[in-house]
Amino acid sequence: MRCLPKSKDVLTTGLVIVCLTCGVAINVGLGEEPLVVDEATRQAEQLIRQLGAASYELREEAARQLNEMGLDALPALQDAAQHRDLEIRYRVRKLRDSIELIARDRVLIEFLVTGDPALGQLLPGWVRFAEIVGADRPARQLFVDMHQAEPRIMRLTDRSGPELQSVVERRNETFRLRNRRNRDEQMSPATLSVFLFVMLDPACELSVGTRSLTASVIRQPQIISALNQSDDTALRRLMSTWIAKADDVSPTHRIKFAMQYAFRSGVEPAIKMVQTGARANHLEDAILAIGMLGGPEHIDLLVSLLGDSSVLTEKQRSNKTVFSSQVRDVALAVMVYLSGQNPYDYGFTRLRPHSASLFQPNTAGFATDELRARALARWELWTRVQKAQSLPIDATAIEGVPL
Repeated sequence: MRCLPKSKDVLTTGLVIVCLTCGVAINVGLGEEPLVVDEATRQAEQLIRQLGAASYELREEAARQLNEMGLDALPALQDAAQHRDLEIRYRVRKLRDSIELIARDRVLIEFLVTGDPALGQLLPGWVRFAEIVGADRPARQLFVDMHQAEPRIMRLTDRSGPELQSVVERRNETFRLRNRRNRDEQMSPATLSVFLFVMLDPACELSVGTRSLTASVIRQPQIISALNQSDDTALRRLMSTWIAKADDVSPTHRIKFAMQYAFRSGVEPAIKMVQTGARANHLEDAILAIGMLGGPEHIDLLVSLLGDSSVLTEKQRSNKTVFSSQVRDVALAVMVYLSGQNPYDYGFTRLRPHSASLFQPNTAGFATDELRARALARWELWTRVQKAQSLPIDATAIEGVPL
């Protein structure tokens, strides 16, 4: 990799990159006279014209010299990026991108080491990323990895809109094609982070295909391995926000993933499902997620479900119902659990614990409506006693409740 001229310090390099990326050519005090800069620009323009020469050797020599000029050639390369000559346009864009990436890598490494806020302000996407993930060393490391893994996408993350969407969709299509040819190919955690980051941009509307691919990749082994490295990795912070805020991805998919890998942010989509009235089987997932990831403060939310008799499962013997699980049963079992009590004492004799969903689905229920009514009456009595005594529910009581 070619080094940039030492006369341009890292901050200046960053300023040049950002201004050129935004389509603004400036001279930011590089310690050179304007005449020298103009001469460099004129030289670059001449070499750019040579990129269209009939001789292959002349074209290659022009490309080599422009590459050696580095940042000095960027203004002219930027201006020529829409050149009408196809050969020139292709070579110019390739040179421009190469020089910008080398310079940006230098800024990224300096930013990773120092955490200089001034440098962060110059890097596309950093301000919004820091709001989501933080600005500590692990956050900066992930941000740098994202830029290095997907530079074409990350350079556009401050712009949003159709241009960013188009680049992301094209990149997604390359993964879809590769997956068809080679099922073993996997997406890196850094690339997944880029997709998650873009999906959290409300101004960028991605296709169903891109959202679906991202949602499926999060369960691949290399992603799970990265998540399990620590309870507070930058990747976990980013994914936690995605679980909570990515409303264009199935909430059931997000809350099941949250329960399996202990993301407490899974409570947020679960609450929305309860409030908006999801289908019964999805509602069960939401209730169990609230029980597993939430706390006593969520009990009041579930009270509204105690009248929902939607059947989740029903077992019969000789045409007689011997057990049924209803939405209200699941809600009551979770409320009892969150209050620090034992659901078994309420008649939930078939309830089974489950590592990935608190209780095994379809096991919260009763053999008869009489037993169901008795359990509800016991809960109402308990809540009246609590209110009479003005006793708050101990938030730590739900830990280790035996079933």
